[in-house]
Amino acid sequence: QMCIRDSPYPPLHELKPTVIFARASCIISGSDTINALAGMLMSPIHTALTRAHVTWQPILEACIQTLSPAYIENLSKQPWLPGFEMLFNAFSIALTDTHYILLGESPYPREASANGYAFWDAAVSGIWSETGLSTPTNRATSLRNFIKMLLVTNGMLGDDRSQPSIASLNKESLIHDLPTLFENMLAEGFLLLNASLVLSDKQPAIDARAWLPFMEILLKHIAIARPS
Repeated sequence: QMCIRDSPYPPLHELKPTVIFARASCIISGSDTINALAGMLMSPIHTALTRAHVTWQPILEACIQTLSPAYIENLSKQPWLPGFEMLFNAFSIALTDTHYILLGESPYPREASANGYAFWDAAVSGIWSETGLSTPTNRATSLRNFIKMLLVTNGMLGDDRSQPSIASLNKESLIHDLPTLFENMLAEGFLLLNASLVLSDKQPAIDARAWLPFMEILLKHIAIARPS
């Protein structure tokens, strides 16, 4: 709530409902209002930072300092993926719960697919079909190769990694929907990190160069915080 004291102006009930004047020095505001005003002063990238797990925020704050101010300003002026709200989604798990880093290249080039996590295509639900990989899974190159890698690692696929070969597999013991697969990976402590957190329209090389110093500092901090 807000109250006005020692004001030279008439009581509130005597004022017309159009404009209320008050000296800034006489306004006492609650903490919610102060926080809201402070938030207005934050840049979009720092607002995005607050959505990361609190254990990552000091590290990410240091990493952000390596980004060019001009580059950050341009992000506020043009469309890019996955957008500020999902920029630091990969850091949703606690630093202390992070045991592995799975490094991708950059966000998917489709708005429905890019969600801030490496390899996780948000537009894909089912992984399999009667013909092998589902059409959405098979269409996403990075995801398709990722699933095949898992099958090879588990000894279920050999040199023949074709759709018919995948279709012939017994999948009763396998996860069938993509969100469950990646949620399980997060629970196991996987940091699903892209080398570039941003994919701008027709500027992948610029984004890759811009995020390189960020990644260098990030990996150094991780090595210190999680040496084993």
